[in-house]
Amino acid sequence: MVNQPRADRELLVEEAGRSLAVALESADIRAAVSGHTRNLHSIYEEMARRRREFNEIYDLNALDVLVQREGREGERDCYGTVGVIHSLWTPLPGRFRDYVAMPRFDTYRSLHTTVIGPEGRPLEIRVRTREMDERLGAEDPEP
Repeated sequence: MVNQPRADRELLVEEAGRSLAVALESADIRAAVSGHTRNLHSIYEEMARRRREFNEIYDLNALDVLVQREGREGERDCYGTVGVIHSLWTPLPGRFRDYVAMPRFDTYRSLHTTVIGPEGRPLEIRVRTREMDERLGAEDPEP
């Protein structure tokens, strides 16, 4: 995957984001979808810092979904979004994290899932409300 030009990986993420946005719209879930790809240096840093092998890093390509509604309706939209995601792509076993129902000790709230996305590539997707996102601050904490 890293031998693939970054522009190709970015195109893959953009296409996945568009597919998800269309599916969410047809499910009547209002959300903003954005994506990114990891650069080689950040991948290397994670491997060194966390002593992980390359095949243990799943967020080379990632999408962030911010649902529009807040409160209980927003939480329902978060879970509905995961349902839409899992209907589009096959989820990887053991790669779903529910930090909405069970926030982390630092109050971080979000849903994380990793799926086999377009072209059979792993795609990590994080889903949260705008309120949850604003509480994060400038950077997303490490999962």
